[in-house]
Amino acid sequence: MKKIIGLLSIVWICTIHLSAQRPFITPTTDESYLKGKELYEQQKYAEAYHVLSQSATEEHMLPLFTEEDELLKTFCSFELRHKDTKDQIKDFLLRHPYTPYKSTLLFMQASLITETKRPAAAADLFAKVDKNELSARHQEDMLFYQAYAQLADGDTTAAMKGFKESMDKKNRYEIASKYYYAYTLYAKKEYTRALPLFLSIEDNPRYDNIIPYYITQIYFAQGEYDQVSQRAKDLLKRFPQSDNNAELHRMLGELSYTQQQYGEAIKHLTLYAKEKKSQLQRNNMYMLGLSYYQQKDYNNAVKHLTKVTTTADLMTENAYLHIGNAYLRLNNTEKAKLAFSNAVRTNFDPAIHEEAMFNYALTSYKAQDTFGENVNAFVNFITQYPKSKHIEKAYDLFGDVLLKTNNHVEAYEALSKVNSNDKRLIAPKHYLLYRMGALSYSSKKWKEATDYFQQAIQTSPKGKYVTDCIFWEGDCQYRMGQAQKAEQHWSNFIQRTDSKNNPNYNIAHYALGYACFTQQKYTSALTHFQNYLNTKSNDKKRIADTQNRIGDCYFHARNFADAEAQYAKVITSGESGADYASYQRACILGLLKKYDDKILTLEKLVKGYPKSDYADDALYEIARAYLMKNNNMAAINTYERILAGYPHSDLVRLAALEIGMVQSGLGQHEKAIDAYKKVITLYPGSEESYTALQGIESSYVTLNRISDYLAYTKTLGTIITVPSTNKEDSLTYMAAEHQFIQGNFKEAAKGLEQYVERFCPVGRYCTQASYYLATSYYNINDTLHALAAYDNLTHIANNPYIEEAYTRCAMLSYDIQQYDSARVYFQALQKIANSTEIINAARIGTLRCSNKLNEFSTTIDLAGQIIQDSQSDEEMQKEAHYTRAKAYLKQEQPMLATADLQYLASNLQTEMGAEAKYLLADIHFKAGDLTASENEIMDFASKNTPHQFWLARSLVLLADINMKNGDDFQAKQYLLSLQNNYTSSEEINTLVDERLQLIQEREKERIVE
Repeated sequence: MKKIIGLLSIVWICTIHLSAQRPFITPTTDESYLKGKELYEQQKYAEAYHVLSQSATEEHMLPLFTEEDELLKTFCSFELRHKDTKDQIKDFLLRHPYTPYKSTLLFMQASLITETKRPAAAADLFAKVDKNELSARHQEDMLFYQAYAQLADGDTTAAMKGFKESMDKKNRYEIASKYYYAYTLYAKKEYTRALPLFLSIEDNPRYDNIIPYYITQIYFAQGEYDQVSQRAKDLLKRFPQSDNNAELHRMLGELSYTQQQYGEAIKHLTLYAKEKKSQLQRNNMYMLGLSYYQQKDYNNAVKHLTKVTTTADLMTENAYLHIGNAYLRLNNTEKAKLAFSNAVRTNFDPAIHEEAMFNYALTSYKAQDTFGENVNAFVNFITQYPKSKHIEKAYDLFGDVLLKTNNHVEAYEALSKVNSNDKRLIAPKHYLLYRMGALSYSSKKWKEATDYFQQAIQTSPKGKYVTDCIFWEGDCQYRMGQAQKAEQHWSNFIQRTDSKNNPNYNIAHYALGYACFTQQKYTSALTHFQNYLNTKSNDKKRIADTQNRIGDCYFHARNFADAEAQYAKVITSGESGADYASYQRACILGLLKKYDDKILTLEKLVKGYPKSDYADDALYEIARAYLMKNNNMAAINTYERILAGYPHSDLVRLAALEIGMVQSGLGQHEKAIDAYKKVITLYPGSEESYTALQGIESSYVTLNRISDYLAYTKTLGTIITVPSTNKEDSLTYMAAEHQFIQGNFKEAAKGLEQYVERFCPVGRYCTQASYYLATSYYNINDTLHALAAYDNLTHIANNPYIEEAYTRCAMLSYDIQQYDSARVYFQALQKIANSTEIINAARIGTLRCSNKLNEFSTTIDLAGQIIQDSQSDEEMQKEAHYTRAKAYLKQEQPMLATADLQYLASNLQTEMGAEAKYLLADIHFKAGDLTASENEIMDFASKNTPHQFWLARSLVLLADINMKNGDDFQAKQYLLSLQNNYTSSEEINTLVDERLQLIQEREKERIVE
């Protein structure tokens, strides 16, 4: 029950007329003093005060008269309510502590304090007053005043006793005492006792504008609603401007609500809020919200009901249920889902909880499934309410949800919580296993994917996705090197009656061709590749590759004419693989001894594809063709082209060696010796260098210059080991090599260490031993020793392992966060690599290192180069865009990052794309464009990304947007939804908790219980 007003001011109740109980002593007949005393006793206080003030200046007055005069003046000041009266009393008592009028003065002091709206402070003073020293009238005054002070001080028992005694004396305080006695009973909710007292004085002019309000409240508490209605309406007419009318509107509003008169309830509760000039209490806000709901004013219903969801109780539970229903009627399924999700967080009323849980499942089904909450919603409902009236519909929708969800793993785990063998759930279970297999496939987990595909088939042998499972299982087996099993599955796939309508039907012929080709079943492979071409595919790149494989099949069958025809088609198309086709066609021409045509074809390859992986091979084959034509000088010139144009090719050592061999064959031994010496100088320790040394020996013997040969060998020093009869070198190496070949890398490392220490750098097998040693360290995860050994290998010039050595050094340095060193290795690798694939890997490595070193300007430049290069594959492009965007953000240039982020965000199936989408929203948020930020997030939520961390981070940002817009309620719903449905990240959990705590603190400031 609300109190309408506080205690009434006591000043207007009465005026205390004081006459001293004990007579004033009059030792003389001083005219001024006696005149003042007489006026005082006539209650002419102002005149008495004036006369007494004059008497105080008369010098002939005795001391006793002075004290009496001062006392009378103080009494007059009290009656006149002079501002300094309390100070006068206090000062008088300090100077006359034993005055016989002490009780009277304390009474006056306490009365003044009571009248100055500090009655509680007067209670202690009244307790010091000796009532027996007061006059009868003073005692009447004190009885009422003291009770009033006690009431204000909270001592209702003593106050009621005083008011009762005062009321029974039938004196001038009777009415006031009855009022306060009734009020005290009212405050103690003793309405039955208070009501007759209030009714007895209801018409008293002093109280007729306040007591009727108390009476109305008592009737409301007692359930006398007819009386409430009649009295409240009457009071509103009589006192339209009363400050107490707010309570009347509250009662009429609550009464109208209980009587389902929702329009009247809205009217009065709204007026209550307006006149109260503060936030409505929760229960009134709740009634107002539900009244709007019943009147189908759903926007206002949501507006008011959201304000009562501050405490976990039945009111909040039911409020959320109605908020959800209101949003449904406003066609906002997403917000309805959030409301229902919060309604099911508690269970104060099982009926409400069941309805809310089903509605949550229903709206989760209709709304965007962000974190698989729709699956969990149905699982929870089915398991908690298996006998619900909604159970059949729940099962039907649950099955549909499972078929549509993108959170397949979580959905399958949830399915295990219900009877997954229910016939209604077999198809969804079959589908989920298929999708889980597809997910594992996309993550390159081939064995795991195969297991899921097999389970899907076993779950429903005639299921919708069996054919797809067979195809993808074959694909996984092929990628695991199980070509024979892959062949079986793809053959099975093609033979199925429904496969022709499958989108993978055409590609299955192509795949089956490769499965056979890998097993060297060239005849079968040829058939399948031709079948693929017969499907009339539009994939020009795959068609060209198929034609190359058909050419290879003919080549292996030595059907050179048909093989050449297939290669010619690829060359004409200009598609990827045309360089390979040119190379293969040239090889056929060579086998047919059409050397001129071979040379012409290969020269076109080198000119047309100078960066092709086959360009150096083409030059080598041109030189071989010239040799077959006995055009040795042209062959030598071609070898020279390899040395000049492809210095890092694996063929340079062989080309340099063969120059010497050709010159030796021509009898040009001096030139041959020079060529051989060049091989030894450029490629010391290589197999070619030892072959070159043998060639030098042979040439010097032919020239009969043995002494020159011996002199030359003495100059070799540590460059190369001259063959000798000492076999310790080779035996030591072969023992260690044996351990390496057997895979005993730890033992191999020990033997190879000994060899390198004893025989290198002049040992016969130094290059090979150094490579095996580095690889052994690598295989036993001895990173630092492996790095040192690979680095040593990079210093052996032009060795056949130099590309791998730089690759390993770069990767190992990067892994141990030595980014400066890693970048040097990547840059060197980019210069010496022979294949486009390795070159691209080196460029990406350099980019990553620059980024890790926070060299953002360099990073931006390198990324730009990769993006502009047509040789960069799609994955490189993505990483370059991503790295450049992050570098721009680190440089606080978000607008420059936007284009790269938009490029990445076009594919939210990748993690970079998902993060980019969040970053775009964050850029808009930080720029103050909250609408654009929210649009990005809502678009993100609708795209079903598998990368839920970034979606969760975006929803936290969405909560920030709502908080910034002053909508803490909606922000809270998003945060609670995250709290319920996404628990995979401590970072997200912390962000959610921080914001919920802030909202809770702000809610506390607004809550009115």
